[in-house]
Amino acid sequence: MVQVNAYASCVCPFPLGDSWQVIRDWGSFAWLPQLFGSRLNSALQSDGTADDCVVRRTTFGKACVYERLLVLDDLQHLMRWQIITGKADSQNPFPASLVNYVTAIQLLPVSVGNQTYLAWSGDFLTEAYMAVQMKAVFEAIGINLRSLYDAFSLQPHNG
Repeated sequence: MVQVNAYASCVCPFPLGDSWQVIRDWGSFAWLPQLFGSRLNSALQSDGTADDCVVRRTTFGKACVYERLLVLDDLQHLMRWQIITGKADSQNPFPASLVNYVTAIQLLPVSVGNQTYLAWSGDFLTEAYMAVQMKAVFEAIGINLRSLYDAFSLQPHNG
């Protein structure tokens, strides 16, 4: 297994506060409506731990993954989560193993034009022979963050 670090970013033509309002909604995928050509659906669940962490069950097509929210920081405009393995109905939809997957989205203000810089990153382990392909898959997902534009056409704007 090898470590893969994927990264993508974009500038959204919306103010930071408006952008964060859409992204921070852990139960919604308004900012990433499709994955592999299938619509994403998510439902929040308790994970049954003493801390009762926030978990979402995400389905797309016939695949299902569970993701645990690790950080939701409104001051830093940062959200970090991980895929939970071992759930009975979870299914890896990717073309190779996905081990210790942790991803983050952070938004920063762009001072010129009152826009938002959005950075997405994902780190995980996978088979060495699949590392390049898996990195490309995840960077393509990150690039789809531009779907945020479409999400904003459906949201009220503050500015």
